[in-house]
Amino acid sequence: MDFSEQSGSGEEVHNRRVGPAELKDPRFVDLSTGLWPELLSRFISGLPSIESRINALGPSLVREVTEPTHSFHAGIVSPQAGGLLGLIGGYCVLDEVEIHTFFLHPDWRNKGIGSSMFRRFLSGCHLSGISSVYLEVRSRSPAKQLYFRLGFRQSGIRKGYYGPEWSVDEQSDDAIVMVYTTGEMNDRPNMGERLMELLTVGLAGL
Repeated sequence: MDFSEQSGSGEEVHNRRVGPAELKDPRFVDLSTGLWPELLSRFISGLPSIESRINALGPSLVREVTEPTHSFHAGIVSPQAGGLLGLIGGYCVLDEVEIHTFFLHPDWRNKGIGSSMFRRFLSGCHLSGISSVYLEVRSRSPAKQLYFRLGFRQSGIRKGYYGPEWSVDEQSDDAIVMVYTTGEMNDRPNMGERLMELLTVGLAGL
């Protein structure tokens, strides 16, 4: 699939096709800046309908990106791939993060990109002073094992949380609530801004 290649502000747009062996050094960009909201909208519109449906990727997400209130949305990009590979987003309140979206385009799954970028995200949480990271995942999702490997633990379960419309096989599923604790404690203001700064600039060499 063709994607657009952007600079950090999303101001340069090209198209390029690349194989997974050529993909090097994916990085994060702040999706609330420059042309990234528009490019995110294009990315979502190019997804298979089932992907956008079950992952809640649509116009409401783009609006949330353009009007952030305690929210953060970092795009995963690669110059070689020519644009967005996926994104991670959620809310940062005080010293806690709640992830609402972690999505990788189907073409780039099962290649180690998701786990690598999630580890980088957690490194940003450590360095910015975030104490806890929360997320929820379908009980039957393979991603659950990734989160366990990354150090998350199960903290709760929401029975029947995902209705048939949120599932590939149209079966209801439970939501597993998971938490990752960094061991950090910090009361610095604007921790969400600090996290985004680290993700898009400070962690470039990690």
